[in-house]
Amino acid sequence: MDIFNQYAGAEELGLDEGAASVAEAAGDAAEAAVSAEIGEVTAALEEQTAEIEKLVDKVDDLEDAVEEVEEAVEGMESMLNSGNFHSVSFANMYNRALKLAEKLPAPEGQIMLGDRVGAENMTDAATAQLFARAGIESFVERVKEYGKKAVEFIKHIFNQVINFFVSLFNKADGLTRREAQLRKRLNDGAKIRDKVKMGGWNVYIDYATDGLSKGSKKDKGNFDKTTKAVADLVKAAQKGSSMTVADIKSKHAAVVTAIKADAKEFGKYNEKKNGSKDVILSQAAGIRAMANFSEPTINNFAEAAAAIRSIKLQMVKAPEAKKMSTGEVKAKADKAALVTVLDGVKGTIAEIRSDETAKLMTASARDQLVGTLNNMKAGNSDKSAEIDGQVNVVKAACSLAAQVASNTNKQRINSAGAHLDAVAAHLSFGSN
Repeated sequence: MDIFNQYAGAEELGLDEGAASVAEAAGDAAEAAVSAEIGEVTAALEEQTAEIEKLVDKVDDLEDAVEEVEEAVEGMESMLNSGNFHSVSFANMYNRALKLAEKLPAPEGQIMLGDRVGAENMTDAATAQLFARAGIESFVERVKEYGKKAVEFIKHIFNQVINFFVSLFNKADGLTRREAQLRKRLNDGAKIRDKVKMGGWNVYIDYATDGLSKGSKKDKGNFDKTTKAVADLVKAAQKGSSMTVADIKSKHAAVVTAIKADAKEFGKYNEKKNGSKDVILSQAAGIRAMANFSEPTINNFAEAAAAIRSIKLQMVKAPEAKKMSTGEVKAKADKAALVTVLDGVKGTIAEIRSDETAKLMTASARDQLVGTLNNMKAGNSDKSAEIDGQVNVVKAACSLAAQVASNTNKQRINSAGAHLDAVAAHLSFGSN
């Protein structure tokens, strides 16, 4: 079972109670208007995050299909030529390859991929050649066609990341305006409530246990080491034909090291094995950071791309998060503590705006990289396998960057919004 399906109750990182409801309850029309804007850009951010997840999943699925089809074709060719023919094994490999090849793009003019074959039709190698040769060749053509479109997938990944950061920065703008409103309210002498009602914001804070102490500075455990390590991996991959296996191997190891370090800083840490993969869980308040990866031997670009694709990072709500959104607690913060939280939110937003991936995966960088890769693929035909491997490394690195950037920044921006909601929950207006 995939790690991200193992833990019942894991949910997306949206707030159960948004900023708008907190502001409206307080009766402040200006703040409610800003909060409504935040709600709109939050919806756009959720949509962009979902699009990135779908694209990354699709690329991973296709890459897995390509690897299995290539292995099956190699196995069938070996069986046909070795003198060790086995009808049942051959039919199973063929039918499996057929199913997987159907996922891959068809070359222009290819009308059908092939038909399923039965073991009863594969009595010997010569008969198998007759029944299956056209199908095997069509599988190979599908793999080649997917290879031709690899650069297009990289372009799509860039586009999704660019759109994500547009939505992210729009939300940061809204939170900046809301932070200024709350700061003014405090400076104007707003009364601090004796008791604070919990809301969806508490999933990021655990007020009953920690008060607002952990929000008093810029967010810790924000996976900034991981973001930088992934950015360094993308930079190494973007060298194109001058990239080396050794450099990619080193950058991959650095990403794994950074994930472990950031997860330990994020919250309560647990690491274990799940088959051949390392699994990490780390929890702060009601939020879980979940990661898995393999640490294989990397001897070539194909193995390097597979190692990069094995890295998964996701931030989700823990099953107990829902309970943290209700109830009432005696206030644990005074005006000075609330101002300190607002200062921390400003720092977090500044960090978000300086994100490494946003600087790296721009429209101009996309166009330059696409041009470089297209020139590589049109170049030395004697090194086509090596070039395909390099392109796959680029694709894997960009896919990982998209995944990490969307998950970590969504966590950080939602945490910043949660802390603003927490400040608002402390403040009383008029007769409220």
